[in-house]
Amino acid sequence: MYKKDFKILVVDDDPIARDVVFSILSKEGYYVVSAQDGFQAIDMMRKKDFSLLITDLVMPGIDGIELIKSALKISPEIASVVMTAYGTLDIALKAIELGAYDYITKPFKIEEILFLVSRCDKMIQIHKENRLLKKILSEIFKRNIVEIDKMGDLIDEIEKIGFFTSAEVKFLKKRIEKAYGKA
Repeated sequence: MYKKDFKILVVDDDPIARDVVFSILSKEGYYVVSAQDGFQAIDMMRKKDFSLLITDLVMPGIDGIELIKSALKISPEIASVVMTAYGTLDIALKAIELGAYDYITKPFKIEEILFLVSRCDKMIQIHKENRLLKKILSEIFKRNIVEIDKMGDLIDEIEKIGFFTSAEVKFLKKRIEKAYGKA
């Protein structure tokens, strides 16, 4: 996945903290949008799909924990990271238990946030690849005879997602052609 395709929503009621994270990630080439509170974030998530939610834990109105719960209802596949100046193991575990991928304590180093975002990106890639492979296996094992049209659709989907190299896709097409006469 290209960095511009990995959409990040940064939510923090502290404009300085929000702008720092926004700037760091934008300079790295990520598509980043920011929100000043949970209400604005929920509105944005309803209008656009995000790959990653980075949220402050303590905010007025809707705190980070409630925001993660709402985010997962809106977009079940979104990864989320909690930022907190109040970094305790209990808070981190609660956030992770409710669906957060990880947490980071403020103040943090630039390398820490970049490493964490990179890990989230890789995790999301693995989940997408896993879903795609399950879909392929399901199509294959659902029937005794593979429907070539369906396999062609799956190969097209594989190419669009970009998980496999063009050589791997060509290899898969060749195997199907050899086994079934066409792809």
